[in-house]
Amino acid sequence: MTATATQTPGELAERVTELSAWCDLDPPTARDLACSLRRDADQVCFVGPDGQGAAIVVPRIGSATVKYFAVPPTARRQGIGAALLQDVETWARTNGYANVLFGLAAPGYLWPGIEMGLTTMETFLDGRGYHVVMWAVNQLVELPVDIPTGDARPARPDEEELVAAFCREHYANWETEARWSFDEVEPKCAVWVDGGELLGFACWSVTREGWFGPMATRPDLKHKKGIGTGTLSVALAGLAADGYAAAEISWVGPERFYAKVVGARTHRAFRVYQRTVTA
Repeated sequence: MTATATQTPGELAERVTELSAWCDLDPPTARDLACSLRRDADQVCFVGPDGQGAAIVVPRIGSATVKYFAVPPTARRQGIGAALLQDVETWARTNGYANVLFGLAAPGYLWPGIEMGLTTMETFLDGRGYHVVMWAVNQLVELPVDIPTGDARPARPDEEELVAAFCREHYANWETEARWSFDEVEPKCAVWVDGGELLGFACWSVTREGWFGPMATRPDLKHKKGIGTGTLSVALAGLAADGYAAAEISWVGPERFYAKVVGARTHRAFRVYQRTVTA
């Protein structure tokens, strides 16, 4: 049996450069990983022998959800991944979770799921009884864009509670990430405020640098007044000002909206894997 251990998020946060280097295809930056480990209060971290390999699991939507799982390329095919997965599944059962998910780790996700083309991970999970339960896509938009801003503008640091209250009333699942957009000296958040009332917001570089989202418009004002277009415009301008030539719209819901308004195209596809670990 390959020996594994637990670490605190703080201990693992000291090794974010390593954690980034272990990832294939699209590694989160050291900043992304440090923020994720610092912000999330509910995560449990497992590491392989001599600290080689790590799994981070969080409770989400009634399941044990894996938000990070990687083994260094030089340490693969030695049973480390299997041992880490066993730790995750044991933790899930012990804590009353019937299912383990790879994906759907919001708030604080690093990927929507397992990216298509990450063959080593796909075959690893397929061979251990995991199956695909849903898909997600990211879109890409070239920057800069020229679309109407309307009354949208960058949020002020003192408007965090305004955005948080809006989320609690209309989009409770997005409050945490919306708050995180105010962690920076200059918030990574665009708002549309009318008479002191928030009508919509859009964030960027929250869970991943260069990624857009979350974004929301008051439900009764969708497709009216150009609120979504305006907050999108300000957010994409923020990404362009940060030096990005393109923005990744992550875990896209309204694909048609982004395609129509800013010419976004489907860029990457992800699959969410699940396995039931209780009888």
